[in-house]
Amino acid sequence: MHGAIIVRVENYDKGDAQDRSRRIAAAIAKMGDAELYAEATPRKRLGAGLKRDLHPLSVQLPAETLARLEKLRSRQFSVSALVDRILEREYP
Repeated sequence: MHGAIIVRVENYDKGDAQDRSRRIAAAIAKMGDAELYAEATPRKRLGAGLKRDLHPLSVQLPAETLARLEKLRSRQFSVSALVDRILEREYP
């Protein structure tokens, strides 16, 4: 079973939707909890008056991956930042 999440990312135009979702799910599955926390740290603020160019992106993930992300979720855990960093690495 799969579910969809919507995240806000800078790297929104990388690959087609199915390939993107597959790569994101595989990358999350390979990471340990400590690595997930490290990759999911919220983005740094840019400064007064500056904004990031973020775009909504729907990602299909297996139910077990969504459950794992939900279990790890905290105030210092940004799924959007995690997905953005995975996309940067997977689509250089």
